[in-house]
Amino acid sequence: MIPEDDRRYRYATQSEIMNEIIVGLGGRVAEELVLGEISTGAGNDLERVSKTARKMVTEYGMSDLGPMTFGRSQEEQVFLGRDISRDRNYSEEVAAKIDEEVHKIVTAAHDTARQILCDNIDSLHKLAQTLKEQETVEGDELEALLADAAGESCDEAKAAQSAARPAGSEAQAPSAGDARGALAAIEERLKSGGKREPSPEGAPA
Repeated sequence: MIPEDDRRYRYATQSEIMNEIIVGLGGRVAEELVLGEISTGAGNDLERVSKTARKMVTEYGMSDLGPMTFGRSQEEQVFLGRDISRDRNYSEEVAAKIDEEVHKIVTAAHDTARQILCDNIDSLHKLAQTLKEQETVEGDELEALLADAAGESCDEAKAAQSAARPAGSEAQAPSAGDARGALAAIEERLKSGGKREPSPEGAPA
């Protein structure tokens, strides 16, 4: 049996794997943008992201360290399945360089996810509100929501909300569940690079 992660990346390009990492960081970035703080909710996502980024460096040769692998593959029996571990055969200096490359990959993906969600923040809020009201959004309804979104950036959306808010009142922050539910609905947009279709009036996204 081939481990699940290896099956997924049996043939995948560097950009495809990077997009997977960007999507994986979407929940954490949504918390930062919408809630203004982070939680433990993204723990599993961060674990998978870190593991994938390390594979890019140590197994796939997709880093500035060049087209080479690091560590010897070692098959180990884990409960009823089978996992693949890496037996380290390199120096502490090389290990530090590997960690640096992993950090660069994850940081770049985080910045990209943040930019995509900032550029689509109105879509995120609209989806969160719709999901609160009806729990699911699919197909044409999802496309309509995304097409009709105002296309405001994070800063523009905050400025508009502040201007519309009565003096002395406080905005009600969406819950973590709302933000994560909306993220699930726009994961495909992240995978495709966050491109948006023009609105029905032909206005630019």
